[in-house]
Amino acid sequence: MLAYNFEFKAMTTACQITLYETSASKANCIAQKIFDQTKAIEKKYNFHNEQSWLNTLINQRKKQSIKLDSQTAKILEKVHRLSGQVNGVFDITLGTYVYAAKQFQSLSKQQLKEKYQKVIGLENWNIQNNFIHFKHKDTKIDLGGVMKEVAVDMASELALNASGASLINFGGDMKINGRKPNGECFKVGIKNPLNTKQILLSLEVENLALTTSGHYARIQKLAGNEHSHILSSTLSNEKHEVLSSTLLAEDTLTAGLYSTSLLLDKHVQCPDNVKYLLIDNQKVMHRFGL
Repeated sequence: MLAYNFEFKAMTTACQITLYETSASKANCIAQKIFDQTKAIEKKYNFHNEQSWLNTLINQRKKQSIKLDSQTAKILEKVHRLSGQVNGVFDITLGTYVYAAKQFQSLSKQQLKEKYQKVIGLENWNIQNNFIHFKHKDTKIDLGGVMKEVAVDMASELALNASGASLINFGGDMKINGRKPNGECFKVGIKNPLNTKQILLSLEVENLALTTSGHYARIQKLAGNEHSHILSSTLSNEKHEVLSSTLLAEDTLTAGLYSTSLLLDKHVQCPDNVKYLLIDNQKVMHRFGL
């Protein structure tokens, strides 16, 4: 059984697939299905494309209640539930700030907060009977912190059709099925957030998802200010205490949501069945279950 590797770009990140398969034709078939599925997710939920399904149906809505397809309803139900478990630290409605900053470029960061803070937060949206309900017309949702993880989980389901093990890695968000044919676990390196060319340690992963969130990864501009690509509800751009958080869980969406939340608040309580590693701005590692 051989390892077949595939690479493509989606959702602004490098996507890698490793399939252990008995034939190239079967591996190619599975990889093509993953590619097509991932591209469809990217197109549908792209917050930065005004013509995407997400923006035209939800963020440019005329009504406060929108009927969702079953796929989206299932995703958002889970996002709402997990967001509640982290006390709203993870918040898809922070897209409201980004959306407004693009529409009204003259607004300062303070003006954005004063105008839109009341429409942001978990209490301003909910899912019921496949409908998403909003309290305010100005609330927008950005699924950029969700859909890459969802895409990994969905790709992993397709990869289970491979004869052997598989690894799905979309920009560091990954799901691993099984072990290599020689019995070895897949090993994942954890980067030093202060020097991303340096690997601090390696983790052996089997039948789990692993995500790493880091303020060091990307920056964005908002109302003329530079911010981490991971926003907090206060729009703070102060020095961050936690520079990266790595979390292992049964699925990538859960891992990603909790790793992002821990990056914003290290006191977030995680379920007993997850493991995590935090690296602070002094390069001190804080472990739970690892």
